[in-house]
Amino acid sequence: MTQNKKRLGELLFQAGLITEVQLGAALADQQSWGGRLGTHLVRMGFITERQLIDFLSSQLDIAKINFHRSKIDVKALEKVPKQLALKYNVIPVAIKEDHGRKKLLIATADPTNVEAVSEIEFATGAAVITVLAMESEITHIIAFCYGDDKLRDNTALLEDGKKKVIEYAPRSENDLAVILAQDGREMMVGMNERNATNLGLRALINLLVKKEVITLDEFHDALQESKASLD
Repeated sequence: MTQNKKRLGELLFQAGLITEVQLGAALADQQSWGGRLGTHLVRMGFITERQLIDFLSSQLDIAKINFHRSKIDVKALEKVPKQLALKYNVIPVAIKEDHGRKKLLIATADPTNVEAVSEIEFATGAAVITVLAMESEITHIIAFCYGDDKLRDNTALLEDGKKKVIEYAPRSENDLAVILAQDGREMMVGMNERNATNLGLRALINLLVKKEVITLDEFHDALQESKASLD
């Protein structure tokens, strides 16, 4: 039983998301069957996948992705073989070259899996940056995007046919640039490219989201209202 697994359980207990009895039961189940502690907690009904992902995002300061609102780049899918995606239950989202080095954005339910990151980096020759997604959603997206005959993006799943940016938590500017990369350009919650490159505005939105003054959905709704008033 690794320290990381112990720590996750302790943190969830301290946050009041699970009880001590539930933690003990999940740890016993994990010891018998292996796998991730979080998977056992969800399977046993002690916590929902959404609660777990929200908690991990907050604790690890890692972005969350909504596959119905963020377009997956087929070029990223081409970099990671289906067998590798299935092995670690991950889905490549976007790829971008930065100063001659490729960066690959990967959605995973377990960003602490060093083995997965290392093998994907070795296989692709790209530096891996992780975002969080629910395990069941990743499984569904792997089946959808890789398919049986050819690769396809998730356009058919996008809400209203519109691409929107990945939900994100505060991070370094280098990581943010990769996370915002969609189809070779940077976008931010439906804003145009000029505004998307305005670092001051990005920093302000980041701060407001971090302090829970607003959510990205609220910002997007307000932006759409402002645009409508100008029409």
